[in-house]
Amino acid sequence: MRLVSFALSKYRSIISSERLALGDFTVLIGPNNEGKSNILQGLISGMKMLSNMQRLPPNPSKSAMSNRILVRDLYNWESDFPKNLQSRNPNGMSIFEYHFELTAAEIIEFRTEVKSSLNGLLPIRLSIGDDTWAFDVTKRGRGGPALSKKRLPIARFISTRINPREIPTIRTAASSTVLIDEMVGRELRKLEGSPAYQNALQKISSLQQPILENLGNNLRDQVQEFLPDVRSIRIELPDRAEALRRNSRLYVDDGTETELKSKGDGVQSLTALALTRQAAQDAAQGRELVLAIEEPEAHLHPKAIHQLKKVLTEISQTQQVVVTTHSPLFANKHSVGSNVIVDKKKAKKALSIGQIRDCLGVRMSDNLSAAEVILVCEGTADKRSLEALLPSLSTTIKTALDGGLIALDTMHGSSNLSYKASTFLDQLCKVHAFVDNDNAGRSSADVAKREGLLKTNDITYATSIGMKDSEFEDLLDPALYSSAILRAYTVDLSKGSFSSRKKKWTDRTRDAFIASGQHWDDSVCADVKTIVAALVEAHPTTALKTEYRGAIDSLVTALVVKLKNG
Repeated sequence: MRLVSFALSKYRSIISSERLALGDFTVLIGPNNEGKSNILQGLISGMKMLSNMQRLPPNPSKSAMSNRILVRDLYNWESDFPKNLQSRNPNGMSIFEYHFELTAAEIIEFRTEVKSSLNGLLPIRLSIGDDTWAFDVTKRGRGGPALSKKRLPIARFISTRINPREIPTIRTAASSTVLIDEMVGRELRKLEGSPAYQNALQKISSLQQPILENLGNNLRDQVQEFLPDVRSIRIELPDRAEALRRNSRLYVDDGTETELKSKGDGVQSLTALALTRQAAQDAAQGRELVLAIEEPEAHLHPKAIHQLKKVLTEISQTQQVVVTTHSPLFANKHSVGSNVIVDKKKAKKALSIGQIRDCLGVRMSDNLSAAEVILVCEGTADKRSLEALLPSLSTTIKTALDGGLIALDTMHGSSNLSYKASTFLDQLCKVHAFVDNDNAGRSSADVAKREGLLKTNDITYATSIGMKDSEFEDLLDPALYSSAILRAYTVDLSKGSFSSRKKKWTDRTRDAFIASGQHWDDSVCADVKTIVAALVEAHPTTALKTEYRGAIDSLVTALVVKLKNG
């Protein structure tokens, strides 16, 4: 059962929110003190109240007693109902509205358990007041009234299929210890059916009992001096098996083994995040997990933030994730509508990347201000050539370039790939890299992937069939530039080993220059590449050699996909 939308009203600072669509990875952004945390807290608290529905008696009244069972420290009217409304609306209620989408199997289960049919979408409203509550099915049209009459079995149906978990901003060693105790307890309970384990507990009890009895007698003698009527004092320890499942200590060896509470804030925070994720997965038992995280970037080094974003993205493939953040990195660039802007005590979905950038205070240069996709390439010559080639190969890319939705930038060497990717990701751009297929290009791409900056489908290599190492110029037809280089440098590329393609283009061109008695250095190399780029600009439709152009065709496809998924 999947949560597809949520709306909240009259809860803490939030007077109302529009119906907010929830996807795999939903992001709440906005200025401080405008209500991001309150929306996240309302989302999770309401779901926890729903999960408590299974604890209600068979025929619960909407009384203070059943209200306490439902709320269980999740809601306090004096602090959670908006204070500015309390005096004129003393019976006011906070409203939590959820729309759940059922799977085909759950639709059948719903029919069996509730004795009603459903088309797959289940809208409900939970209203909580000071000493009362209401649960309603808000389905409109045919079938709605009949479902409303079965609100209690529907509530129980929902409660057994959701598993809301939250991770607060402050993540300490103490919060990790609680989670460790839960996991240790769950695993050690498996031993309780073991005769050997029970015998061991009995042995412990037999060793402890004389000591406890002696201590009780000593206490009795002391107390009888003041209270002569006291006959005995008995000391009883709690369930020994339960005691063995508590008070865990967690040691982390990150070069030096130290108890977690002595580690820095960043290590404590990441450990708590990891343990909460594990605990939530272990406890789900087939129920739909919604993982809510407040400011996941808190206390973390930028490199750790990138890695955490990668992990959360992976989690969101199977479980819904909702976060609040001030970091552009966590904004959902692939689904703009999955970003919720919270401002002036109201919440609404984002309509554009520009709106998200403004909300987060991201400032970009004018030529990049509208860009959604940044293509980074190795050098200036590559950039010039690609700016001419790409629009000649795709009308979609041409339109995007003309409208500024795609922009190109240079790395000035593949070693700068991670820096460039990180910079543009922080500016809420989707990044694609076009790198040489040589040791430097492959190594830099591997680093960017390990650091969680780019995925495999974010990188295209300038691969030429049959070549171990290759670069952009290896994809071009030598007929495009051979005459120009002959005129400028008296180097004839049709002679010698230039056409053998056993080495990448720069190395073959260098060998041709040296064999012709010409000087070769970085300056000459840059000038030759500039000549080639100018010719690509002048003749983009004929610049590529048919049998070499596969990498460029793949690059076009990747960019079009990124634009369409924007």
